[in-house]
Amino acid sequence: MTQPSPPLTDLLRSASVRKHSMSDSIVNARLVTVLVDRVLYARALSCFYWILSRIESELNHAAETDQRTPTSDMNKLISYILFRHMNAGLVPFVTASTPLFRRDAIAQDLEYYLGPDWKRDAEKHSLSYVQAYLERLDYISSNKDVSILLAAHAFTQHQAFASGGRILASRVIPKGLGLDPHSTDGRKAFQYSSGDDAYVRAQRESVKCALDDLGKHMSDQEKELFVKEHCLVFTMNNTIVTSFRVGWLNPLRAGMTFVSKALLSSPLGWMTVGVAVSVALYRYYYTSTIH
Repeated sequence: MTQPSPPLTDLLRSASVRKHSMSDSIVNARLVTVLVDRVLYARALSCFYWILSRIESELNHAAETDQRTPTSDMNKLISYILFRHMNAGLVPFVTASTPLFRRDAIAQDLEYYLGPDWKRDAEKHSLSYVQAYLERLDYISSNKDVSILLAAHAFTQHQAFASGGRILASRVIPKGLGLDPHSTDGRKAFQYSSGDDAYVRAQRESVKCALDDLGKHMSDQEKELFVKEHCLVFTMNNTIVTSFRVGWLNPLRAGMTFVSKALLSSPLGWMTVGVAVSVALYRYYYTSTIH
């Protein structure tokens, strides 16, 4: 008797566990160094504004296309039937994902940090790797055979913002950037319509269920492509994050900001700061990064 295929989200989790762990380490290490400079943090965040804006726009478009049925022209009707088979269940997935959409929330943070002309500043400091990511999304969205892969990007990015991002917003970001802990200003990228953690967990679970339902309509080959795309998202995210230039002083400033006063009162604390200085100087003199 043939064993039933595991849920799609189980396949994603087992295939990406190492990449996920590596991505967390890379993002957290780099994020700490930008969380001492509001402008630098905003420019780093803007990289994902462009990405999430494109993902969410294309995902909505794909879902709308999925619901439109041609009434004439046999060739268009055949194309629609094939597309509908490939994207069966996409509309429920988009509906479940909508509460986690981040484009507008990120835009509010960028305006808070960079002012009303934030979009021009963000465009000026955008990375070539962000453009490469957008080109990948353009390829997916323009090819009906693989357009379902947009869901892999949406799922991976939105889950990251709704999980680890929530922890950063509540603890690390206010301390690093000197924000009012009682206000959501400057932290809206990680805030949702209900600030309750239970609400966010419920929304994340709803998206997972919708993705598993979507997976039921996929062949084994389609699932394999989906899993590969999920892993590719981590790779592209890591490339963007490690390519963002932070300078050599920010690691030192981060060390002074996030190392507790109690630790600084001990030799071990100052040794930690010394290591941070050494790392900062090494990065400045022996590594090159992309602006």
